[in-house]
Amino acid sequence: MSILPRPQLVKAAHNLVTQLPPSTSDPMLPYHFKTVMTWLLDQGRVDADARITAMALSSALVAEQDHDLDFMMEDLVRPLLEGFPEISWQILGGGILAKGVNAVRLRFLLGKGLSERQADPPILCLPEEVLFAWCRANGDEAAAFAAETLPFLDDDGGGRGAGLHPWMSRLIQEFGDRARVRQALDSNIFSGGFGGSASSFFGRYEAALASLRDGHPSSALRRWAGKTLQALAGTSEHFDRRDDEWSAQNED
Repeated sequence: MSILPRPQLVKAAHNLVTQLPPSTSDPMLPYHFKTVMTWLLDQGRVDADARITAMALSSALVAEQDHDLDFMMEDLVRPLLEGFPEISWQILGGGILAKGVNAVRLRFLLGKGLSERQADPPILCLPEEVLFAWCRANGDEAAAFAAETLPFLDDDGGGRGAGLHPWMSRLIQEFGDRARVRQALDSNIFSGGFGGSASSFFGRYEAALASLRDGHPSSALRRWAGKTLQALAGTSEHFDRRDDEWSAQNED
């Protein structure tokens, strides 16, 4: 692959923040941009140009723009978090805590909203201790963001026996006594769509929630888990009944 001189690559990353037009007539631009930026980031944090590029790309993700950068940036989030956490998370974490539209975008970009790989969202590329140190330093809102964005189950595509994802288990252990965090856990479980049977989809959560209800030392967590299990049962019944009614109405 032919690579442009490094100053031009770094400038391209900077232009993403300041000068990129809302649209382009070149359909190959996103592909070429991701290719060269990935190459530059692959040089690692010991490379000065790579560090400058990581800062520019991270800034682009939180900048207020008229155009949608996500289609160009989605594949770059993982190397930014994994290779340059001390740069990228300083910027992305600040954008999250500022709330607003960008915080919502970042939740989808870092979590499961833009990817079918729900058990392996980009946020897991961030070093675990970096995420939890950020949560401790920034109160309920930071921990709530993690609660809503991390995968809830260890096997998000699995069956009824799935347990808590290890990071989620740690998050609940450290921050689950906070009402704002429990509210975010509800959003994690109940947001998004699903295919197939509602009872099968929501049934995946039963084992993990039953374990929290029956064995967690926090009474607030035990009560929350019990109420959530009841809500899951009611939601499953509602959707399954609706599906049965639709099937009955559309039988030949």
